[in-house]
Amino acid sequence: MLAAFTLGLYLQVAAHDFVSYDDDVYVTSNAQIQTGLNGENVVWAFTSTSAANWHPITWLSHMLDCQLYGLKPSGHHFTNLLIHLSNVLLLFWLLQVMTGAIWRSALVAALFALHPLNVESVAWIAERKNLLSTLFWILTLWAYVWYARKPELKRYLAVLALFALGLMSKPMVVTLPFALLLLDYWPLERLALRPTEPDNNSARAKQGKRPAKKPKQSEVKTHYPRQTPGRLIMEKAPLLLLAATSSVITVIAQKKGGAVGAVEAFPISVRLTNAVVSYAGYLGQMIWPSGLSVLYPHPNGALPAWEIGLSALALLSITALVVWQATHYRWAAFGWLWYLGTLVPVIGLVQVGLQARADRYAYVPLIGVFVAIVWAAAQYAGNVTSRRRWLIGLSLSILACLAIAANLQLQHWRNSLALFQDAIDVTNNNYVAHNNLGELLAGGGRLEEAASHFNKALEINPQFDQALHNSGMMLVQQRKPQEAIEQFSKAVEINPNFLEAYNKLGAALAETGRLDEAAVALSKALEINPRHPTAHANMALVLERQGKLDEAVTHYSEALRFMVNSAMTAQTHYRLGNLLAKKGDREQATAHYREALRIKPDYTQAQQALESILENPTSPQGITRQ
Repeated sequence: MLAAFTLGLYLQVAAHDFVSYDDDVYVTSNAQIQTGLNGENVVWAFTSTSAANWHPITWLSHMLDCQLYGLKPSGHHFTNLLIHLSNVLLLFWLLQVMTGAIWRSALVAALFALHPLNVESVAWIAERKNLLSTLFWILTLWAYVWYARKPELKRYLAVLALFALGLMSKPMVVTLPFALLLLDYWPLERLALRPTEPDNNSARAKQGKRPAKKPKQSEVKTHYPRQTPGRLIMEKAPLLLLAATSSVITVIAQKKGGAVGAVEAFPISVRLTNAVVSYAGYLGQMIWPSGLSVLYPHPNGALPAWEIGLSALALLSITALVVWQATHYRWAAFGWLWYLGTLVPVIGLVQVGLQARADRYAYVPLIGVFVAIVWAAAQYAGNVTSRRRWLIGLSLSILACLAIAANLQLQHWRNSLALFQDAIDVTNNNYVAHNNLGELLAGGGRLEEAASHFNKALEINPQFDQALHNSGMMLVQQRKPQEAIEQFSKAVEINPNFLEAYNKLGAALAETGRLDEAAVALSKALEINPRHPTAHANMALVLERQGKLDEAVTHYSEALRFMVNSAMTAQTHYRLGNLLAKKGDREQATAHYREALRIKPDYTQAQQALESILENPTSPQGITRQ
């Protein structure tokens, strides 16, 4: 049933496109990924901090998909679906093994499979990292249960290895060692508050009572050797060391990539209040999943006092209730602490990115809330037949409603236009969505509409570097290079690691004849990413105009090494052919003209240049204008 529900809902993603939000960074504009699995790319995956993260397993996964499917989005989407399906089934089996409760475990897994908040993680190819890290998260819990039954080194090494793979998929799994301590509390009940704590039946025997009623065969629960709190904490020390190492690497990578918000931009008071509201917000959208968006703009101190107060009151009330009943209902403490703890890395205390919160961040945390709700419902029903039947009907109705809502949410992910238009419709002051929609409209030739969205984005946030860059691109198309230079310059001043803005700034400066300044800007772009093909090609043009022909040849060659776009590759072969002809190397020039024509048979300029050089083998030039 779980497999059928999940596939029935999500198979439609195979017909969806790539989206222009991060899918380009991870796949469609990433030459390293598109060339598939090879030795050089594997080394790059383990050494790169591209996309402001160190997640080599995620990179390898995308490389494998490109090797299998090329740039057909259906294959990439299907891989996401298969991983989500694996997570659903593994979660069910894990809960069933730990608790012995088949139907409660199945209901938790079904909520996890169908909830609309999880659509983003499945329908967004760039969120492969979220799915993969959760896969290794659940597998680590599986290995831990195996270890807890019979603690020995080989089993513990399996836990360590799977945890490491999770960290190398997405660093959000750093909280997993604390989740394992929660498992020790419930449902494994390994935690012995006294050195020798008897099991329940032993205690009843000493009190002269009969043993507890034997559970149904379907709810048999394995008993695990108990340990003292100190022993259980020390047991997690190697895992905590791995988590700490991953955290350091992640902070370095995100600072290098410009993803970590400055303290001045987001003061601690702003981050704390946003965290409180976000904790409550995820719970609210879990109960009533409406207004879901690919991005929720950060309020940056604009949250109303009543919203902060109500959110804080709700969180404190739930926490107090859980603590009060912790000895009677361990599953409640487990579920609530799981939710609070697993959200810590992404709740915004260390601000990463522009969002207030994100649907994908709830993928793992809500598992704890689902467990608490389902076990509370089972506690209420007990063995009362009427209550059990009523809850079965209610559960099926809730799952049906969630599936309908998730299906509606999936429609917004069918392409980029639908995604960003929906984000504008359901959120306020979403300057990122306006900017991204403007990019799509500009790409489709709808320049006036695009300009209005870029202007709207800058009206909301004048310091938004992406909108400044895109506004500059519009000015380039309108042949206003000087005004474009001003916009690109503002963008790199705001974001000193903005690769594309440096590249476009260099090209615009070159167009106005400011070659030395252009070379400086393009050098900065290549310092950020030495493998950027367009920056190499632009640098080659600048060097050629400066008369530095040998250096220009080197940069053209580097550009060709990393290019994947066929039209750009043909043009670069043509330009390199012109430069080599100018240098007198006609044999190599001919080879590049022929290669340009092989890639683009109707390339008129390359055909004319080739004919010219063949008809005049001793002429020093005869090459058409670049």
